[in-house]
Amino acid sequence: MRRPKVQISEEPHEHEGYLIRELYHLLKARIETRMRAAEIAIGFPQAQVLHELLHEPGLSSAQLARRSGTTAQSMSGVIAALEQQGIIERRLHPENARVMQCYVSEGGLDCVRRARPIADQVIERMLEALPLEERARFRASLRQCINALEQIPLEQGD
Repeated sequence: MRRPKVQISEEPHEHEGYLIRELYHLLKARIETRMRAAEIAIGFPQAQVLHELLHEPGLSSAQLARRSGTTAQSMSGVIAALEQQGIIERRLHPENARVMQCYVSEGGLDCVRRARPIADQVIERMLEALPLEERARFRASLRQCINALEQIPLEQGD
């Protein structure tokens, strides 16, 4: 049986999906490398959790998993490691004893104070490739793409 040929109009490495993936992986690798060099013991997933908790303290592990696009099981491991390192604290929800809420600890705040300038430096170096007036347009374009994707149902056939 012969397979039908698929026409690809551009170079595979110029496809937008590939470029977004490559940007994410390079950004993540550069930030994590510099954080390890500064002896900051968190990676990108852990930093994402801290970022979420600083903006909305008291989120549960399940809420954090949904926001980061990972499974509850994966997030459970991230949360356990952060708690073991003293970076976050978990407390029982005052109205639902089955839910543990997560909060950034003092040690976590110190970690963020050390890590944030490193991440900001890497992002600034990346953005230096764009003229100042294009940065706002780049951010707006990213937001438009995110908004468009949020309109696509997760369930197939919807």
